[in-house]
Amino acid sequence: MNTLALQNDGPYNLLAEHEVEEVRELLRGARADSTRRLYGRCFAAFMEWCAPRGARPMPAEPQHVKAYLASLKRRGLAPSTINTHLAAIVHAHRHAGVGFDTSLYEGVMDGVRRLNKRKPRKAKAATREVLDATLPEFGDDLRGLRDRAIILLGFWAARRRSELAGLDVTSALTDGAAGHVEFVKEGLVIRLNVSKTNQEGGEESYAVPYGCEPCAVEAVQAWMQAAGIAEGALFRQINRHGKVGGRISGHSINAIVKARLGDDFSGHALRRGFLVDAANNGLDVLALARQSGHASVNMVREYVKEAELFKVNPAALLAGKRGRG
Repeated sequence: MNTLALQNDGPYNLLAEHEVEEVRELLRGARADSTRRLYGRCFAAFMEWCAPRGARPMPAEPQHVKAYLASLKRRGLAPSTINTHLAAIVHAHRHAGVGFDTSLYEGVMDGVRRLNKRKPRKAKAATREVLDATLPEFGDDLRGLRDRAIILLGFWAARRRSELAGLDVTSALTDGAAGHVEFVKEGLVIRLNVSKTNQEGGEESYAVPYGCEPCAVEAVQAWMQAAGIAEGALFRQINRHGKVGGRISGHSINAIVKARLGDDFSGHALRRGFLVDAANNGLDVLALARQSGHASVNMVREYVKEAELFKVNPAALLAGKRGRG
C-alpha cells in the first residue's frame, strides 16, 4: 500500500485524523524519493501488523516493535531488510516529533544478524579489465553512446545508479533531479544535492578529470551532443524508434549494466569495480571514501582488505623468503 494515500479507516482507525495527516506529510519529505517510497511501504506494513493486535503504530510500544521485527525474521527476510523496516519506524516517529530510543532494539537486531542463514551478496566488480573487454562492442548509435557514458561515469565517479539517473545538465534542476554535472577545464564535476548518505540537501561534489581512459568526460559530451541535450535530465530513455524521451530510472541503469556487461553484474558493479581497482593500486582509504561518498571508511576498508588478500599475504611472503634462501 502507498502510505501517501493513507485513509483513516480499516486498520488505520487507531490513528486520529491529524496523526494520519502527520504520517502522510512526514513520508512526503525529508528523504530522497526512492527512500521515501520504501519507508512508506515499510511503515504501512507495520501499521497493518499493529491493527489486529490493538497496538498503536505511533507512538509504538517497544515490545510491539520487537515482536514485529521477530515476525519479519520468521518470514525469512534478510537482516538488511528488517533493519530497513526498523529505520522506517524510527523515521516516522522522529519526523512526527515522537521520541524513539533505538538502543532498545540493538539486541534484537544483533540476534537477527547472528541467526541469519543467508550469505551476504556482493555485487560482482566491473573493473577496468571488464570495461576494456566490453566497451568496444557498444557501437556509436544513440544507445551505444548513452550506455557508454553511463557506464564510464558510473565507474570513474564511483556513483550509485540512482545518482546517475538523477543528474541534470544544468544547475536549474528539473523534476526528479538529485544534482547536476558541470564541465570545467579539468574535466567534469558532479554536484549532488541529495544522495543515499546525504538526505538533508547539502551539496556534495565529485570530480572526474580528463585523461582517465576510457574517458568518461568525453563519453558524456559525445552522448549529449548526439542526443541534443542542453537542459534537463542527462541520461534519457530511448524508444524502439530511436527517439530520446524523459529521464531514465535507476532500475533502467541496472538493466543496461546487465545487458552490456553480463547478468552477473548490477548497477552497483561500476562503483564496486572502481573501488576494487583503486584498492589494488594502493590508493588511500580516505581518498577512496571521498570519491565514493561512503559515510564510513569502514565500508571502503572492506574493498581494501579484499584487494590485499594476496598482496600482503604471509604465506606468499614466507614462500618467497625460503625460495631466496
